[in-house]
Amino acid sequence: MIYSLVILDADLRTRAVCEQVLKSKLLSKIRFAGLATDVTSGKKLLAKTKPDILILGDDLGKASLSTLLADPKFVPTPSMIIAANSTKYSMAALKKGAVDYLLKPLAHDMLEEGLMKSLEKLSQTNAVVGEKSLPPIDQRLLIKNANGTFLVSKAAIIRCQSEEGYTTIFCQGKYPSLVLSKTLKSVETQLKEDRFVRVHQSHLVNLDAIVDLETESRGIVLEMLDGARIPVAHRRRSLLLSKLPSI
Repeated sequence: MIYSLVILDADLRTRAVCEQVLKSKLLSKIRFAGLATDVTSGKKLLAKTKPDILILGDDLGKASLSTLLADPKFVPTPSMIIAANSTKYSMAALKKGAVDYLLKPLAHDMLEEGLMKSLEKLSQTNAVVGEKSLPPIDQRLLIKNANGTFLVSKAAIIRCQSEEGYTTIFCQGKYPSLVLSKTLKSVETQLKEDRFVRVHQSHLVNLDAIVDLETESRGIVLEMLDGARIPVAHRRRSLLLSKLPSI
């Protein structure tokens, strides 16, 4: 399988190093699919090419990288590598699921290692998908947003979170997060017959994706499969507990 790669960075040295690294036989499964030097054209390129790997740099104008990583409408590719001049974006990159964080000027061996990590992640994801039989069509959900149309297994949905009129669906597998211009209530309607519970005004969770439940001074907090910690509203506590097996 051949994986596509896009670079979003105005620093043309990033492309030069990348092109040299891609000549390696170890990376023969990766093809260069495009370059964008600003956020606006970058989003269009991502929507058009839907790459498997994104190299995202910090040479995008003043504060563009931090703004982009904080944007709930920005959906990273399945494997994202950050190339930056400092470590100040590392936490934001981690939250967006970056597979690697590289400091500029890019070193050939470090970029090669990062791309190998990307291939490993994509290979593992495809292997898991290949090992599992497809669920019935009524157990899958057609999700449409600005980046395209995606068919996602409901069981792969970990949680849904609303923010400023948008809802982000966090998933396992190929699409780690999908942003919709829909309310959480409308998404909940599509999932109400499944194992999903609205635990907060802003959070809908898959019961099967709860890793742990902790009681803190301010109430119950859920630890989810993707590492997120979700607060449970006091008035929704009884509903949640009634859905969980107990002795």
